[in-house]
Amino acid sequence: MAQFIRRKKRFATAQTSRWDKMTSDNILKLKWYISKYTRDMPRSEIRLIVRKSFTMWSTQTIINSMPSVKLQFEEATYEDDADIVILWAEGDHGDAYKFDGTGNHTNILAHTFYPTYQENGRLNGDIHLDDAEKWISDSKGDGTSFPNVFIHEIGHSLGLGHSKRADAIMYPIYKKDMIDNASFDLDDKCALNWNYIGPTNLCLFVWLMSEVLPRQIEHKMNDYASGVDFNIIQRITEDGDSQSKISTLKEQLQAEERCEDTR
Repeated sequence: MAQFIRRKKRFATAQTSRWDKMTSDNILKLKWYISKYTRDMPRSEIRLIVRKSFTMWSTQTIINSMPSVKLQFEEATYEDDADIVILWAEGDHGDAYKFDGTGNHTNILAHTFYPTYQENGRLNGDIHLDDAEKWISDSKGDGTSFPNVFIHEIGHSLGLGHSKRADAIMYPIYKKDMIDNASFDLDDKCALNWNYIGPTNLCLFVWLMSEVLPRQIEHKMNDYASGVDFNIIQRITEDGDSQSKISTLKEQLQAEERCEDTR
């Protein structure tokens, strides 16, 4: 069973979990397939968001004047041909990690399996979303913003963990901003390229600065040995209670840390 532990390192990417399909010229081609849709949004809208999210990862993660992984994504014609299978489900749904339903205290919206979750495993890289939640296609209205959650989940599917930089796509708390206005932080770019290309002085500097700058919050994530990322993503709305939500989450995480210290 997965445990939630505090991350001690930056750019620790699921025990160096990555796809082994990168070519000698740093091109990584992956196929995706949606096997089960939610009824909360039209299928055409879901597919548009998925394509746009993958395109953003392809176009915004290159670091100028440095060797970078070149991501290429395409839709598979059938599920067995896909590297990344995307689906919505509720409760028990065929893996070891059932969803907890809408409004539960853990607020798990999705979980994603890292590329090396299992040797030749069928779940590697797959993205599962809790269909008990109310999913919406933009940042307006009540519900969970699919674009904001999904673009974050792609990072986990590529082998990345959470970031401590509040402006990063891989930060575990999302703001309901329009995804069209989203941009990748240098931290996101460094995490990806550190994982697939290797360390650089620039990214080492980014990591060091991330460690010494003050944090808004501390966060938890699962034991990487399980190869699964559980997103306990707190919704930050514009209703004026953002700081109280952050404070509450921080208190919960600090309490968990105290419990872990006694084990």
